[in-house]
Amino acid sequence: MKPKYQLLFVLLTLVLVTLACGQIDIGIEDQSQNQPDEVDDQLNDNAIDTRTEQPKPSPTPVLDSQYWRKVEDPRTGLRFAVPCFWVANIPTLQQDITQLGSFSVANFSEEFALSLGPKRAEAVWEIGGLKFDLGYHKMSDFGLDSNASIDQLAYAIVNPDQEHGIDALTQVIVDGKTGVQVDTWSTYGKGRFYLLPFTGDLYILFGPGPEGAGNHPDIQAILNSLVLSPDGILDMPTIQPSDPPQGFATSCMPVTGSTSAPTTESEPPITLLECNTVTEDDALLWTVCNVRDSFLSRNTQPLLGPMTDPFMIAYWQSEGTTRSREEALNEIIQVHLAETPGGETFTTDRSQFPPLFGQPPENMFGPDDKPAAIVYSEGWGTDGQGAALLYFKESSVGRYVFYAMVIAQEHFDK
Repeated sequence: MKPKYQLLFVLLTLVLVTLACGQIDIGIEDQSQNQPDEVDDQLNDNAIDTRTEQPKPSPTPVLDSQYWRKVEDPRTGLRFAVPCFWVANIPTLQQDITQLGSFSVANFSEEFALSLGPKRAEAVWEIGGLKFDLGYHKMSDFGLDSNASIDQLAYAIVNPDQEHGIDALTQVIVDGKTGVQVDTWSTYGKGRFYLLPFTGDLYILFGPGPEGAGNHPDIQAILNSLVLSPDGILDMPTIQPSDPPQGFATSCMPVTGSTSAPTTESEPPITLLECNTVTEDDALLWTVCNVRDSFLSRNTQPLLGPMTDPFMIAYWQSEGTTRSREEALNEIIQVHLAETPGGETFTTDRSQFPPLFGQPPENMFGPDDKPAAIVYSEGWGTDGQGAALLYFKESSVGRYVFYAMVIAQEHFDK
């Protein structure tokens, strides 16, 4: 392949108006579980009373990191964060023979792009589309010695000629490692990609699109979330991501009025539970928000405080079981929480609840059950496609407790 065509291929992949031409769906099988025993109608209110044992903690401030999720490339262990609704087309070890093939991550799905018609490549950018391509390279791929500089690698990738070249090389620091921002030009327009040292002799090529997307706050947040060493810590971004392209519906982002992306008529947007202004004076909502925050942050050990002992877990259209608080929490963590944190939504708005075949959620545990609050939550299960109802009540000692959950692996009858 001629050098100029080699670069043209790279640039088209990274920053021009082409879309990724295939989406790889990575299925995650639900973990199997034993059929639980039949549930008792009455619950034991024996929950820990933390009022005398230790000061009651304040609800953890929920930053906008709740709208981000962790992504990991299983082939290399590379980790980074993306907004909760972005679609990552990472090949599995079985799908990629080379184990180092490039992939695309975008704020829209392939199906949505196809729905825009023949000119979808241009149309998706016009309505707010963003993406980046990520690939792995070695010095030896371009005939360079292992001691060559990262700048030399950039020039080898671009291979300037009369039709394309490099405008500037700018040093960048990501996860404590020195990389380079490569600003390019060609007869097709301006471009940008980043070269970053990874593990061993691998370098990461991170190419945002369309033209000018390299300066977008979401792209910069993703870039700076990259974990470039095996023992590194992934810091979730704390900015609220931009809305998806107009018409691409998502329920994991807050409703922001006229600036929100439209959703389908059959599925209204989730009205998120608001906890930022909750104080200890509202004892019930204080407890609800502490439970919500523990699930979102995955700091689940504090849940043992408000959980009753025993705790009840019921399964939609199946039976339920009572377990010790520790056993129930372990099952929730190991089986029912999604693998990536922060993707769950929580609401007490009854208009957002599933119809449950006409059965009021208060009747799930029998007519004598008197919940003080019920929270509907989506984003459960290992694949994030499940949902749950969380139950709270006032205990015999006058404090509010988290006493039960109803879990659906693939939503309820919504």
